[in-house]
Amino acid sequence: MVNRRLFCLALCFLLVSAMSACRERTSADPQGQIAFVSNRDGHDEIYVMNADGSDQIRLTHNSAKNWQPAWSPDGTRLAFVSNRDGHDEIYVMSADGSDQTRLTYSQGLDWYPVWSPDGSQIAFVSSRDGHREIYVMHADGSNQMRLTYNDTVSDSPVWSPDGTKIAFSSQPEPIPLGRRIYLINSNGSDQTVLTYPDAADDGYPVWSPDGAKIAFMCTRGVSPELCVTIPDGSEFLQLTKESIFYAIHPAWSPDGTQIAFIYNRDDYRRDEYRNWHLHIMNADGSGQTQLTHTPVYFGSSPVWSSDGQRIAYVSEESGNREIYVMNRDGSNKNRLTHNTAHDTNPVWRP
Repeated sequence: MVNRRLFCLALCFLLVSAMSACRERTSADPQGQIAFVSNRDGHDEIYVMNADGSDQIRLTHNSAKNWQPAWSPDGTRLAFVSNRDGHDEIYVMSADGSDQTRLTYSQGLDWYPVWSPDGSQIAFVSSRDGHREIYVMHADGSNQMRLTYNDTVSDSPVWSPDGTKIAFSSQPEPIPLGRRIYLINSNGSDQTVLTYPDAADDGYPVWSPDGAKIAFMCTRGVSPELCVTIPDGSEFLQLTKESIFYAIHPAWSPDGTQIAFIYNRDDYRRDEYRNWHLHIMNADGSGQTQLTHTPVYFGSSPVWSSDGQRIAYVSEESGNREIYVMNRDGSNKNRLTHNTAHDTNPVWRP
């Protein structure tokens, strides 16, 4: 009887401790975390905050530019770009900002780190050989390998969900021909062109979560629209159809049913900030809905939370660039950053 009583007391203690720990985690981190870039301290640095805007913590501390944060798939590390050593190079650090390590050492520019789905590799863009080309390396910086040899401009690499292929955009010939969407195996073999615009421009490819489709910015008329294709290039669908506008930065919802994007229906001039808005549509282009009614910043993509219920984005409604979060239906908009500097590039921690 005594042993049974002691067992019950011990079990109750463990349950209370677990509930207390859960409450502490919920209080400190109620909705996940978001990494972002801010120049509030005089130059671009990488910060992290809870998804309700609390506990904003600066992770990088130097007088250089630090930007393009990218979470590893397990959320334990951040890859980013910094020019602290004189060139734009790729670095990695732990989620708390410790163990900042330089991965690339070139006399060119190394940008846009993108983790493979299993976290073992990082794709990136480098100009080390005279042109912007797509490279991959192990997550520790070893075995850096050039994948593309297009001798023009190749950029915007994105991994397929199974990690076997990389989609990217590239100019097949010098200007005036525009960019096309390509696929290449992650080992550099079998480069394939998916789109064939003549003087048009295709960019910002994004894989659907199931790997069955690729959304991208396409220009087939006056200005950019959004299109989707399948990985063999045999099917093509234009999702947005207007005469004069810009539709850019497509972002698939985690369940693959919707696409968020930045849209300008009223004024196609890129320097007109006031008419850019966050929109959402179904994966087939139907149900296009405007979610914001104040200016958003068109230079930063909308970002979905891992549960697919919320979208982070950058708005200029306060006069400078601040980070906001809203539900996927446009409700419960919440401003997360409040300062006179620019806060951009939100990325949700997996």
